[in-house]
Amino acid sequence: MESYGQALLLVISLWNSALDHNLHVQAIQARDRILQDPHQYSTLCRQLAVILEHQRLNSESSDELQQLLQHHSIKLEFIDWVQISQMAGLMLKNALLRPPIIDHRIHSLPIETAHEIQHRLLSSLNN
Repeated sequence: MESYGQALLLVISLWNSALDHNLHVQAIQARDRILQDPHQYSTLCRQLAVILEHQRLNSESSDELQQLLQHHSIKLEFIDWVQISQMAGLMLKNALLRPPIIDHRIHSLPIETAHEIQHRLLSSLNN
């Protein structure tokens, strides 16, 4: 599975503002910045699809994820993974409905990325 730690941190920060208000505000700003950059937009959409597809993340998750959450004082056992997956799905839907506009043109996902996201969405329906 590809790295999705930064996208997951973004989703968690937006999901639970009680964790850290400053982190929540930074997450909103980061989300807005990311969604205006075509490359980052495509990467974030792909990573949100990964989170949505793997709805049952748990304490067995990667060391990278463990370290990332620990660095931000987020306890893995207190995270509601179903809600995180739902938030990732909502963010993905919103991102796909409002892609970045660059030079008065709507940026579309590269076809390979669009197919990957489609595959992951279909896979998440089977979970």
